[in-house]
Amino acid sequence: MIKRNNVLSWELTGDRLIYTDEINKQFCIETLSTGAIEKHPVDFSPTFFYHIPGNRLVLVDDVYEPLSIYTGSSVEPLDMRAIGGILVQEQDPRYFVFFDNSNFEAQKYKVFDWSENKVKLESERPFFIVQDNALTILNGVLHCYTLNGELRWQYKPAAADPQLDHEDPTKIIGIYNNELWMQPDKKTLTVLDARTGKPIIAHFNIQEQLALPYFSIGEAYLDEQKGRIRILAYSRYVEIDLASHTATIRKQHDAGWSIGVGRFYHGDARAYFTADYPLHGKVIGNITAGIFNTETLEIEWYHSLPADNKNHFFTGQPQASEKYVGVKDSNDTLHLFER
Repeated sequence: MIKRNNVLSWELTGDRLIYTDEINKQFCIETLSTGAIEKHPVDFSPTFFYHIPGNRLVLVDDVYEPLSIYTGSSVEPLDMRAIGGILVQEQDPRYFVFFDNSNFEAQKYKVFDWSENKVKLESERPFFIVQDNALTILNGVLHCYTLNGELRWQYKPAAADPQLDHEDPTKIIGIYNNELWMQPDKKTLTVLDARTGKPIIAHFNIQEQLALPYFSIGEAYLDEQKGRIRILAYSRYVEIDLASHTATIRKQHDAGWSIGVGRFYHGDARAYFTADYPLHGKVIGNITAGIFNTETLEIEWYHSLPADNKNHFFTGQPQASEKYVGVKDSNDTLHLFER
């Protein structure tokens, strides 16, 4: 096992480990097979980094301002104050969502196009970029725009089902065969026509379809290659067939396993997860990291921290490459395991 300390944000990609060291104010890129490492000092606390076109990385500080850009093997200053701060979420490499809170009463969210170097869209609420759509919820109405700023359609969930009257942002799961899948709550999905916004299934209640007394979605991932939604639902693993719109319990975990947080990769049937196993009769936090194979329905590998310290646990989602699995703990120590 390899350990790296003082790791805040990080990414495992191929043979490279990219991470920020907030304590020493460094941006680091390490080649794991050779041990070669680039360490770039910065005059702020680097908190996040994001990929943009041209094999570049934008470095963001602890108040969400992008202040530096990594190109090639050097880090240079970046002034984006006129646009605002970066919204902390998964970002499309070309289109980032910024927020401008200089005027609290008229806060704006902006979609910035890195290729054209300009703002394409503005809204009072955050955007979610899915394929060629920019989605935002304003006053309980879902608005869908093109990435050139043209309004495609609007959809008010409560008009189809009063139970869906939510003003909080809906979790967008993805688009498959022009069907937009969203998650308004922990047991329900909504399916819209991605071209028109008209409801296909306004209230897809998984709990009712599975005839369960209780159900909660921990993590949902749309697998376009297999045509299914994979759901980590704590003690259960559930799949939704996107052709037939049917949900099936594929695995009921035994021995106290509870998996609600996991990361999927395109083309990979495995979920890389953290879990509160072993339970010992009570939840003590995510002390275990592991790999669950959604095809064989077996837990291939796991590693647990000592269960006697409730303040020491794994945080965030694990990451994986062909050779390594990585996960960070509550002490900002990154653990890398060879596969």
